[in-house]
Amino acid sequence: MRRIDGRVAVVTGAGSGIGRATCEALARRGAHIAVVDVSDERATETAALVRGIGVRSTVHVADVRDPARLEAVAEEVTDQHGGCHILVNNAGVTAAGAFEDDSLDDLHWIVDINVWGVVHGCRAFLPVLRQAEEALTGRYESCQQKALELARRQERLAEATRQLESGVNQAATSFPLGRAGRLRTALRSYTQAAQAQYESQLELGLWQAQQHLWSGLLTWLGTQREGVARLQRRLETVASQLSADLPGRLQALTRNGIAHISVI
Repeated sequence: MRRIDGRVAVVTGAGSGIGRATCEALARRGAHIAVVDVSDERATETAALVRGIGVRSTVHVADVRDPARLEAVAEEVTDQHGGCHILVNNAGVTAAGAFEDDSLDDLHWIVDINVWGVVHGCRAFLPVLRQAEEALTGRYESCQQKALELARRQERLAEATRQLESGVNQAATSFPLGRAGRLRTALRSYTQAAQAQYESQLELGLWQAQQHLWSGLLTWLGTQREGVARLQRRLETVASQLSADLPGRLQALTRNGIAHISVI
């Protein structure tokens, strides 16, 4: 998107946290904000903060699990703002704790908001976004959600390892002692190799992210150097032209001065 100033942004889950911070960040860049949240009180607070920055803001109470309500919000935003250029499907929830401790109701609640809420938002606002000369849509996920998902994967890996070890121990009585020992050693080697592979993949991902960051930074610095070099060449050209023209300009000034004195 070429510019943010004057655009209309719709942010779901805007009553607190990342959603509220996103509203404030967009407002500081000149965007008008449609605040969408399940809580009227929190949405009103966010809207007041946004108006304090100096842009227009409206409140829309909605549960992203309800597609009909989001379609109505799209109509409200169009009526009150004249359209929509930016859609941030920020609304999201999570549950702390082990996967096996989560109830099915909790899991349905998470999926209904984090997945279907995004689908409902995109489907409701897509016709409005298509009418804009340019538009942008996105989905924010919190670092906490990523960390919890990683912890759950590690926990499942550890649980699978414990179950394998338990199965080996139970089967050990059916094997000669030497073979059971070799089986345990093989299992331990396999789990260690799997953990090492996981860690190496994680390190590779971090390294790739760092490389991408440095590549972008170097590209930007190269652009700046090119701009400085062009400016320096331009200044040198102007200085050369001034140096070449200076004697002639001084002679003309001198002749004009002499002529002026002669007239007086």
